[in-house]
Amino acid sequence: MKKQIFLILFILCKLTLLSQITAVTPKIGVTLSNAQDFNGMQYKLGYLIGTSIEYKLSQKIVFKPEIKLAQKGTKQKGYLTDENGFLLPDSKSYISYNYLNLPILMEYHPLSSNHIFLSGGPYIGYLLKSTQRTITTWNGEKYDSKMNLDMSNYNLWDVGFCVGGGINIPFLKKGEIKIDLLYEYALSIVNQKQPPRTNTFSLSTGYKIRLGN
Repeated sequence: MKKQIFLILFILCKLTLLSQITAVTPKIGVTLSNAQDFNGMQYKLGYLIGTSIEYKLSQKIVFKPEIKLAQKGTKQKGYLTDENGFLLPDSKSYISYNYLNLPILMEYHPLSSNHIFLSGGPYIGYLLKSTQRTITTWNGEKYDSKMNLDMSNYNLWDVGFCVGGGINIPFLKKGEIKIDLLYEYALSIVNQKQPPRTNTFSLSTGYKIRLGN
């Protein structure tokens, strides 16, 4: 697993060295994701933390690779049964997939002010950890448990594309508050359903630090 992580970091470093960086944006945010290939699943909240680097290709186009830790997952309600086989309607299961993600985005600024932008591009992710939290009430008692899932049969790579946009709000002399909204769609690259592919919305905010003059 460490080799794959180093490979992702190496790719990002190469992109950085081959580009003249014009801005760096540390960011935090939330995700809202759901499984594509399973019925009865609901959207689940998660987190993201990371940074993006920018290389200005022209007045309107910016090359923007990112690296971030992103939690995806799904939620299921009422799937557990008691000893008689009856469903427990209050039962809930929260499954989380923690990824190291590397989106390779292009950012387009349609207006002369450059405050509003559209973005899109492919991404690749590597699964670091998967957990399941189960909450249920049985015979008047509430049970809340969490465990790490066995990933030995998982496809650890996640590949897809993302589209979205956002806004840059000027803040201080050489900085901006940057708000990004992205939709990520995972592609099916192997005949394997674990972990499930996800539809993921992410909302992040960061402080964009312009470099140079």
